Amino acid sequence: MALTALLILDRTRLRSQYAQLGRLAVALTANGCRINTLVPDPPFGDNHPADKPIGLSESTRYEEQVAPWLRSVQIEELKKTLERDPPDLLWAAGRRTWRLATALAQALERPLVPHLDGYEEARHLRRVGRNAPIAGVIAPTRQLEELVSKERTDCDIQLVVPGIAISEQDELLRQRNEDGPISIAILGSGRSPRPYRALFEGLASLRDRGQGFRLALELPADNDQRIWRQLRRFEFTELTTAIDDPARMPKLIAASDLIIRPVAEHRVRPIVLQAMAEGTPVATVAEPWLDYLSPKQGATVIEPPNSSGWAAALEPLLLDDAERTRLGRLARQAVINDHRSSDRADAVMALFERIVGVDPIPLPNRR
Repeated sequence: MALTALLILDRTRLRSQYAQLGRLAVALTANGCRINTLVPDPPFGDNHPADKPIGLSESTRYEEQVAPWLRSVQIEELKKTLERDPPDLLWAAGRRTWRLATALAQALERPLVPHLDGYEEARHLRRVGRNAPIAGVIAPTRQLEELVSKERTDCDIQLVVPGIAISEQDELLRQRNEDGPISIAILGSGRSPRPYRALFEGLASLRDRGQGFRLALELPADNDQRIWRQLRRFEFTELTTAIDDPARMPKLIAASDLIIRPVAEHRVRPIVLQAMAEGTPVATVAEPWLDYLSPKQGATVIEPPNSSGWAAALEPLLLDDAERTRLGRLARQAVINDHRSSDRADAVMALFERIVGVDPIPLPNRR
């Protein structure tokens, strides 16, 4: 019996995880699960890679911003479209899909599986009514799996760790000009100036030591303008390239010598795992919901996250090439061991089959 799942994405998840979800959809198709997609309209445009199809099927588009009095009309139109090829279950990736996905699941009388990406979504899942047809939940880390299991005893919780496509060949050795500056990518929401000020103060104290550095700073359109003023205050503007959407250039970000995360976002960022797969060490504030950002996985956790804490932690990372290489190897090995794309499809398929009631097909061991 073939199984069909409808993957519903919001703009945030589509933009940040299109590549990972695309590989997962292809792998699920190979395992016997056909994936159709429902994606927000309009497209991103400007040749954004997230506008390409997810997996092997064509996408149906929906309006993400709909007036309350038009929602029932939207649901009815989508229901008519989907009834031509009805799915066995709905798979919702992104919290902004939940209202639509719940209504569609009820209209189609199909089970719903939310796919969480972090703590905020896990917290909001508590508010989803018990009458919603949630049959299962996909959690990306062990901590989030345990949290949701305590709150939602009425559904099947499946741990599916984020996956990255990576070769198991010999470890990548970076080739960089030892006389040139170190490239640093700073990733974060850009909405709270205080943690950035602590980071910039720590970096400023190391400015004249070693080989120097250049910064690629994620600054979304809704960033706090005070961060720009801090860059000017510490005379970093000439050293900084601002990036609105890192998803457009994941390979460039992943090729940095160091990733810095000054703000706890409590959500999975595939671009961080992609950098780790390339052998890039990560310096980060504590992230209790993300188990892959720990010293065992090559991450440097900043404690305390003030200017002196940043300076002390960054000094060996900026001045010692051997230490960066050591931590980068740990990070890469952690991805090889625990975050391969090929391992995700089996876990998702097992959950879908339990929900729909399909007997699982024995799969060969890929290892």
